[in-house]
Amino acid sequence: VVRVRNSKAAASIYARDSQSGMANQFGSWLAIGGEIEDLLTYPDDIRSVTPEEALAAVREVFAADKNFIEAQLLPESGDF
Repeated sequence: VVRVRNSKAAASIYARDSQSGMANQFGSWLAIGGEIEDLLTYPDDIRSVTPEEALAAVREVFAADKNFIEAQLLPESGDF
């Protein structure tokens, strides 16, 4: 967890080393509704995650009752 956490933070910082990397990072972040302040604090936010918090999130996402996706595909009206 610590290695991945530091790797994600470093990748975010290294992406700012070039103009195109910075433009892509800022553009994609703003396109999904992110705030610039959140992008600038992302490396510190990532580094503040503890292994216990990461494991708790994994356990919540991959809980026993959440291990499948259910969907019902219906034909468009008029298609049979």
